[in-house]
Amino acid sequence: MNNVIDIVTDFRFCSLWTLFHTLLVNASIKGDTSMALGGASTIAKAMVNYIYYFFSCRHCANNFSNKVNALGFLPSTPQDSIMWLWQIHNMANMLLKGLAECQ
Repeated sequence: MNNVIDIVTDFRFCSLWTLFHTLLVNASIKGDTSMALGGASTIAKAMVNYIYYFFSCRHCANNFSNKVNALGFLPSTPQDSIMWLWQIHNMANMLLKGLAECQ
């Protein structure tokens, strides 16, 4: 994958969004120890770090980081965590509009 269009049209990118949504909803249902103690979502922190350190498309990783920074917070309640990712995903969809089938 050499550019944004390659990563966007790759099924793994769509699968990653699905995984992130699934993890956050599951943590919201089952509980997240960090949020229970008043801290930020463990899952959200893991997602941000995964994309920052391991995502092969640096352009995409920087855009994700910019979206997180634009929101100005990491979620600290179950409902906030679901809405937080939903907002970031929608921001990404707007940026990539027309480039991919799976958004």
